[in-house]
Formats: sequence, structure tokens, C-alpha cells
Amino acid sequence: MSTKEEKKLSQDTILEIQKQIEYYLSDANLEKDYFFYDKISSSPEGYLDLKYLLKCNKIKNKGWTKEDLQKGIESSKLIELDETGDKVRRRNNAELPELLLLAKKRKNEKPKKDIKKEENKKDEEKGDKSDKIILKITCKKKTDLLWKKIFDEYKKLNPDLNIEYGRFKETEGHIGILLKKDQKIEDVKYVDKFKVDSTEFKIEKCEGDDLINFWKDHGSHYEYCVSLREKHNKAKEINKAKKNKKYLNKPVVLGKKEYSNIDIVKSQTKKLLNKYKDNEKLEGEDKDFILDLLKYHHNYDEKVKDMDYIVVAPNEQHKYSRCFYIVDKNGRKIDFSSKKCIENIIEKINKE
Repeated sequence: MSTKEEKKLSQDTILEIQKQIEYYLSDANLEKDYFFYDKISSSPEGYLDLKYLLKCNKIKNKGWTKEDLQKGIESSKLIELDETGDKVRRRNNAELPELLLLAKKRKNEKPKKDIKKEENKKDEEKGDKSDKIILKITCKKKTDLLWKKIFDEYKKLNPDLNIEYGRFKETEGHIGILLKKDQKIEDVKYVDKFKVDSTEFKIEKCEGDDLINFWKDHGSHYEYCVSLREKHNKAKEINKAKKNKKYLNKPVVLGKKEYSNIDIVKSQTKKLLNKYKDNEKLEGEDKDFILDLLKYHHNYDEKVKDMDYIVVAPNEQHKYSRCFYIVDKNGRKIDFSSKKCIENIIEKINKE
């Protein structure tokens, strides 16, 4: 018997494959399946690679191959293959449904056509999943420990990690780490064993099928938790800004002159940066103003140790910006950040 005859599928099997893939790409599934939704929406043509379908348990348990899936798709009126036969999509790239997660988060109803644009914009701002590391956390026996306690303890043990997500139930859960700017996955180090009270936990990196299953099963929960944290952090920033506005309307004395609030100090600093030519010495009230501002620098004593005078000059690293330089008695130029000095004034006012 030939190989082709051995692999020949019955019509019932082809129909079963067709219905299973049609379900994966249906509105009913995609409105709650973050993983497939994300993959399809990130493709301009709306395609999903067959390799992701082959990872699904229902398809793996049946032993269906890529060729089997192709046969099921070819017989469908709702889905279609691309020219290579490696990808599938809703026929004619039909519009995606709205994720239930997004629907819950929105207060006002928005047109469905805007959802894809918003998700793509969100992905551009956050980066794709390649900038995230998912760790699997397990323990041998069921525990009644609250997840927050486990989560907080792990954060203490890994202060350099940007941990943004956590979940745990009975004996296993996940921890989500977001890579910092210019940080590479291979450079990330983390504690792989730790204990909370008397319970020992083991940490492993999610890869391959484990990672795919995480995004399928918990992707929506991940995005929801992260969005809540972002909302909370934004609220904290707004409250901090309000607090600063309330307390920063206090006078500041620099160069024997009183400025009614910190915003005027900022304006005066900017004015001086534009007033002087390159390497021109500050004189009179301007010099007194900057000298008093410099006193708020955290490294003041070291900066002024051999100071002769102060000039304005182009920043050596950023040619299109200007900054203040201390020139010492040997003619050596030492830069200092007027912005840091102003931030220290703000901190001092807040403490008072």
C-alpha cells in the first residue's frame, strides 16, 4: 500500500478537521482567545500560521498533520489558505469580533473597525511578546498563601527585575517580566528557588508549548492585570502632579531675588541658556542666580572645589542642546545639570 493511501482521510475526518479550525477562527472563540486574536490582528492580511494550530491539544491528540489541516481548510467556505498553504484566515479576511476584555474596559461603545487599530497602536507602545519573559512557578503541595504575598516576596528577591504580572492557584502559577530598555533576554538573571513561610517554590522559564499555552489560557488575564496596574500608576502620577502644584506655589530665593514659584525659576534658567553666546562667562545677577541654583546640586562641594567661573556652551554629547559648565582654574570644563538642581528644590519644598 502506498504512503498516500495509508494517509488518506475519510470524508468524516476532513469534515471534523474543517469544523474544528472553523471554530478556532470563529467569533465565538476569537472574542475570548487572546493568543489567536493577537496573532491574527498583527497580520495585515489576517492570517494565522498553521504551526500554532498544530500546538493545540485537540489537534495534537487526534494526531492530525499539517497536510491533514490543509485538506480540512480546502473544503471550507468560511476559512481559506494562503498561496503557500502554510497559513489560514477567515475567508476574505473577514473583520474580527471585539475581544470581551476590551468590551469590559471600554465605557463608551466604539466601532469594531477601530479595535484593530487600537490594538496595533497598543502593541507599538508596549512592544510585542518578545520583550516579555514568562516564568512558571510551582510548589509540591497545595498552599493557602495569598498570591500577593508570594508575588511581593519574589519581587524583594529580584529588585532589578521589572515584574509586572503574577498569578497563582493551589500548586502553580506564572510571573510576567517586562524587559527594560536595551535589555536582552539572555542577560536576565532571576532567583529559581525561594521559600515563603514553610512553602518552597520552584521557578522555570516558559518556552515552547508551555509559552503558547500560557498566552492562549491566560493572555487576556495578563493584559487585564497589566492595564489595571498602568491605570493605577497613572492615577498616582496625576495625584503627585496635583500635590506638586499645590505645594510648589511657594517662593524661591536665588541670587538675592525672590521668584514666586518653581515654574518661574525654570523659565529663568532656560532664558539664561539662550541669552549667552558659546563659552561666554556669566556675570552679575545671572551669575548669582546660577551659583545659588548650583547649591542644590547633590555633588555641590566636588563641583565647585576649583571653580573659576561659569559659562554656557553646547552639550558635548547632544550638540543641539546647551548647558551650564563650571570652568576650573586649570581651564577644565565640568558640566552640571540645572534640571537636577531644580528637581532637588522641588523635593526640598515637598519635604517642608
